[in-house]
Amino acid sequence: MKRRTVLVFVLLLSLVFTGTAASRPKPKICATISSGQIVYPEGHYWAGTRVKNGFDDYGFSYHLQYFTGPFVNSNLGFWGFPPYKGDYAAYIAANPDAAALGDPADPNSYWALKDLTLVITWNEAYRSRTDCDGDGWFDRHAGAETYIGTGAWYTNQVRGTFAGQAYNTYSMVAAVPADATLVDGYWYTAAGEEFGYAVDDAAIGMAGVYDWMEGVGVLYEGVGYQQQRARHIGRPDRPGMGGWKNAIAAQAGRSLISP
Repeated sequence: MKRRTVLVFVLLLSLVFTGTAASRPKPKICATISSGQIVYPEGHYWAGTRVKNGFDDYGFSYHLQYFTGPFVNSNLGFWGFPPYKGDYAAYIAANPDAAALGDPADPNSYWALKDLTLVITWNEAYRSRTDCDGDGWFDRHAGAETYIGTGAWYTNQVRGTFAGQAYNTYSMVAAVPADATLVDGYWYTAAGEEFGYAVDDAAIGMAGVYDWMEGVGVLYEGVGYQQQRARHIGRPDRPGMGGWKNAIAAQAGRSLISP
């Protein structure tokens, strides 16, 4: 099957685990949010501050594995800026360095996304609720070197206004099967079916499996989406209930990467 080119906004997340080897193996002790040992990473606006249960002011709930809020907030904290509350002029006045992210009138700038609302969901295999490798942040593809065969997935939904137009989009990215092969940018199952298109991530093995835009329809659908849909995850009840930011990124002409 052919796909309309879609640049993917990829949510990048880190993982951790602890445990020491001795003459007799000891159980791994993983840090949790409740333990207070997981803190915002270096470079974050809240670097060193413990992550709390519930939603933070950016819109992330790492316990619920959910983000909801202004699109720009998905990255601002990791770039060292405070949460955006919706008043661009006031925000730039208080944080002049943030003006370097571009002019909102330029559709290729980050601030062109300021009037979009984003929802991200992910599962435990994509980014865990715990830190078991001891790096202080949430683990990804825990117990595996890549995402291949892990069952990981995440979804992106976007609604709002971009470049003077209303947008409502939906996309899903999923881990490829353990026996999948990559050929010319597409992942194929052992049976030769097109699972999805390769996307960049912190580790290999994630594929774009579905992209939909209101007013256009399905931009791409791979076998990977059909498999995920059968498991009742990652899809709104009907078109129009969710929007996915991959399509937004495509219209913006750029790929956005979230920490």
